Amino acid sequence: MTSFGIVQARLCAFFTESVFLGVYLVTLFYTLEALTTTRSKWRRFSEINYPMAIVVLIMFYNTAMNSVTSLVIFWRAFVLDPPGGAMISFEQITNWAVVMKTAVLVFQSTAGDGMLIYRCWILYHRSLLPVAFSIVLWLGGTACSIAVIFFESTSKTHALVDSTVFYPFSVAFWASTVVLNIITTTLIILPVWRAVHASENFGFGQYGHKNRLKLIMHIILESGLLYTTVAFMTFVTYTVKHNSLYVISCALVPITGIAFNLIIIRTSVAAETATLTTLNDHSTRQPFKLTTLHKKRMNNAEDNHVQILVTKDTTHDLYPGTRVDPIKSSSQEFKTRTELGSEL
Repeated sequence: MTSFGIVQARLCAFFTESVFLGVYLVTLFYTLEALTTTRSKWRRFSEINYPMAIVVLIMFYNTAMNSVTSLVIFWRAFVLDPPGGAMISFEQITNWAVVMKTAVLVFQSTAGDGMLIYRCWILYHRSLLPVAFSIVLWLGGTACSIAVIFFESTSKTHALVDSTVFYPFSVAFWASTVVLNIITTTLIILPVWRAVHASENFGFGQYGHKNRLKLIMHIILESGLLYTTVAFMTFVTYTVKHNSLYVISCALVPITGIAFNLIIIRTSVAAETATLTTLNDHSTRQPFKLTTLHKKRMNNAEDNHVQILVTKDTTHDLYPGTRVDPIKSSSQEFKTRTELGSEL
């Protein structure tokens, strides 16, 4: 037993969970606003992204249940005052509230990983081949999570970090989660980075216009790093069997929801900004301009000079193998971004 005992760990976990719960509720409000409204009006029912809305509600339910079970665990330990005191109460991992808290944690992580795979699948034109390995990892992690819940509910061990029965399944679950997030996030970032590189070569982002594809790449990368970092910390603390596992795992549930919500919020803001910018670009476009200059008579002769200024759009490959129509070249970056962002 380390100096950082289970009672201290549970108290710190409850405080950390409460802080991140407040942050999560703020992001939840803005996420629901992004899913149900635009800049000026409510969305029609046909315009709502129902898969994302359902996942948002599922994560809200999981986060709420995570807080409720924490309250039940502390109420049982300090208010009901069971035999042996708070320490014995916290060590009884077969209690229904503790088992429920573990189930919420693994289900929240599994749901977040599933949505990450879904986004990658959408990006690769609904092809299963790029996400095949991620799906295998996800299925393996799901099987391990079921085993963890089963063995925890039937275990006779008095502490979560001391359990040897479901320890291999827990380590395997968190290892698969970390690897899955690294691989799948990389698969999402790679084509976006290529598109950013191609757009920079053809002058996008000049004259004060932001590169919106680069913004999308940063949004995905930052949210992915947020969740993956906490999942990796959970994996490490569980592997070394340290009581700080309670603190990090309690924060992981709301952080998963925060990372998911931030992608929806930031891509929604970027989409509205890109729409206005694209409309402004088209309203000022002049593909052909004719200017006639008249000069004064000189030496009893009139010279009429005609100056023609011609501007044209050039075609380029935003993605290898994809030809862009000249008339739509200014909006191609926005179109590519919205195809990705609408599913985020």
